[in-house]
Amino acid sequence: MFAEMEEATGGRLQFEIHYGGELYNEFDGLMACQDNAIQSTAAAHDAVASLDERWDFLSLPFLFDDGDHMGRFMQTPAWNSVLDSLEQKGLMSFRGNLWRGEGASGDTIGYFFYTGFPPDKLENWAGKKVRVRMTPTQVKMAELLGFQAQEVNMAELPMAMQTGMVEGVLGVCGVGIMNFLRYQDYYDYVLSNRVVIGTHFRGWNTTWYNQLPDDIKDIIDPIAADMVDNFSFDTRDSDDGWAIITSNLDVVTLTSEELAKWRDLLEPLYADYRAKTGFAELFEAAEATRGGEPVKPLKEPIKEWY
Repeated sequence: MFAEMEEATGGRLQFEIHYGGELYNEFDGLMACQDNAIQSTAAAHDAVASLDERWDFLSLPFLFDDGDHMGRFMQTPAWNSVLDSLEQKGLMSFRGNLWRGEGASGDTIGYFFYTGFPPDKLENWAGKKVRVRMTPTQVKMAELLGFQAQEVNMAELPMAMQTGMVEGVLGVCGVGIMNFLRYQDYYDYVLSNRVVIGTHFRGWNTTWYNQLPDDIKDIIDPIAADMVDNFSFDTRDSDDGWAIITSNLDVVTLTSEELAKWRDLLEPLYADYRAKTGFAELFEAAEATRGGEPVKPLKEPIKEWY
């Protein structure tokens, strides 16, 4: 994407690219971009929640029916107010993409449960050791479901799974991580219902972007939007992606009745967030956008991502 921007601007823009973790972790990268030490960054939504807790709304389990539901939600004034607040703190999303509701691809990243035990029965979770991202939302999930939340570095996760140190994983990026962790080598089941439909912030330092000439903005905005549209796609609408996730695994899908039981069990988590300042409007927007037409037809996914 950045190389394309350099070429399209005739070299008026030049970028120095550093890959994830080379300079900063997700949290420090956000801070560095805020300070204009770097001009662009990407981070998972729960990392952005360190700057504005409302981003953790996207971590609430089984809140969205599917990616299109989340896409419709992101077009609402309630969510755009969250983006406006972040922009005032020095971080602005790429223009024209999912965040501003002007070209959503239909979905972002699905977070699934991978387990060595049937995951659909709530009683099966009691006492199990499960790797999660140690965010307040996922720690609360562990408390309510009765499993032991384990913090395991991604590099150490294959060994932890192989040795039984963890008996389940709340997976991160469904396709990308599956490509090298291959959960199916260690586990038997995958819960096909997305526990969380997460996504990534991708954007600029606000001050740096705003000082760009308008003709440069007109060039780079559609390039950035096109990149996001092609990167973010519905894993389960991609035969290649879903084949990776389900290879050698029993796919377990919660029925509407079973999903209702999970939501009832997790109600204390939802209640905690409803009581927080600024969250009532987000819950209302999520409910108002339940059901409806797809945000936008999905584009052909980038095969190299597999």
